[in-house]
Amino acid sequence: MKYILGFTLLFKKYRGSLKLRVFSDDLLIDELVQEDSIDTISDAAKMKLMKKTNCHEHIGIPIMPGAENDAVKMMSQHISNSPEKIFLYEIDSRVLGDKIRFEINDKNSNYTNGFMTKSNVICFQQIFLIPKHLFAYEPLRKLYLRARKRYPQLHDPAHPDYAKQENPNTHDHSIVNDAILWPVVKGVCTEDVEGKIKYAQKQWYGGQATVHVPLIKKFGIFMLHSERDFQKRQKKLILSTDFLRCVRVFNLLNT
Repeated sequence: MKYILGFTLLFKKYRGSLKLRVFSDDLLIDELVQEDSIDTISDAAKMKLMKKTNCHEHIGIPIMPGAENDAVKMMSQHISNSPEKIFLYEIDSRVLGDKIRFEINDKNSNYTNGFMTKSNVICFQQIFLIPKHLFAYEPLRKLYLRARKRYPQLHDPAHPDYAKQENPNTHDHSIVNDAILWPVVKGVCTEDVEGKIKYAQKQWYGGQATVHVPLIKKFGIFMLHSERDFQKRQKKLILSTDFLRCVRVFNLLNT
């Protein structure tokens, strides 16, 4: 089975280029050499995207009545936080195993006499892994409709529990505390010298660093699961509408 691996990141350049190696376990997928900074989408580009984007739908399906204002706010927020570039790879399931790993090897800094105040740094924003046959318009439409039917409190303002969300339409709801938001994660894991795994979002990394995202196999497919090593129990699966927004921002699907 073929999979699509994608990720976005921000890159603050100090000098030179930054090398980032992408692995599945110990198998090298790619070595990136990033020459230029990667910022969030500019205000001008955001305005153009908002003008041409129908925020009242997901994958061509109208959102639930009453959720229109929430949807516009969340798309605007998503675009504001999105990097201007995305990295995509097609990989075979035979190379997937325990984790997706990223190695940063950068010596561009002002390190002097034991002190360093400037260096190249990156921050991962989103990482996703999805079977290629599901990374298409019709399969995602079906998955979205199924998710909306199964978890109406995340989508339907008429549901009595919809208002319990801190940020409606973003999955910031008690129901997702025990769920995997598939197929995307927003943070990475590190391992200290004692072998202790730590998870962090919006963390900046530079110099010599290795981060990873654990993999699990559920329903016969590989998926990313950042909390795998912290919570061993089975978890429900919920389609991330934030992933659907990412798909639209970068125009990843042919309709």
